[in-house]
Amino acid sequence: MDILDKYDNDDKLTDLPKTNMTLAIDKRIFDDKNVSIDEIGLYAYLAFISGRVGEYNGKRVVTNYKALDLYKRIYKPKGLSGSYRKTVDNIEKMLRHLEELGYIKRFTSMGYPIIAMSEIDDKQSSILINVVNAKIITNGTSSRQTLKLLATYAALKLCISERRKRPKVDTGKKVFDMPLGHVANYVNSDPRTINRYLQWLRTNYVLAYFKVVLPQVDKPMRCVYSDIYDHKTLRENVEYRLRKGYVKRVVE
Repeated sequence: MDILDKYDNDDKLTDLPKTNMTLAIDKRIFDDKNVSIDEIGLYAYLAFISGRVGEYNGKRVVTNYKALDLYKRIYKPKGLSGSYRKTVDNIEKMLRHLEELGYIKRFTSMGYPIIAMSEIDDKQSSILINVVNAKIITNGTSSRQTLKLLATYAALKLCISERRKRPKVDTGKKVFDMPLGHVANYVNSDPRTINRYLQWLRTNYVLAYFKVVLPQVDKPMRCVYSDIYDHKTLRENVEYRLRKGYVKRVVE
């Protein structure tokens, strides 16, 4: 089988929902060097479980959730034992930090704790991540891994959106082809660590990818990524690069 055919007639792709709903993430958080990868992931998780509620003027809110509730949903413990309190305290600390920086606001309504997400002024101020993919991450992982994977996925989607603003570079509108340092920089992490997270995302069909050999660069082996829903666009992009000589060959 041709390597470029690897996503054709893939049973796992046929099982994906056809509806492609998205949720918005405030782009400002990726430019903030005071925010950790776990805090970015927690913010993305809150955006994922939030909903617009009329009684709060249509704001995106998470209702009846404290740090302990988030611990139970994210870490999925079988019971409350050991050093769980330390982890809960750390989640509370991250919530407090996100609130201090203006990404969330917490208040109480009718005795229930409410977390309100920051308002996003326009489409240019946000990035969109796929709801199905966020669900794959949250259902398939637990603990801090969930947060790190959400942050990495959102950062890669941001990198893709930023590439669209460079019309002189013909990379396709839905493809990421840059060194991993670009993703790592957005989540204040190390490229080697980000590479491990990306491996999970592609193995679990959140991302589509082709590993290619580039001509005349110091590190010729590179993965070219897209959202899994854009795998056909990714293939077309790689085929175009092969024809133009921008890629020497596809190895995976």
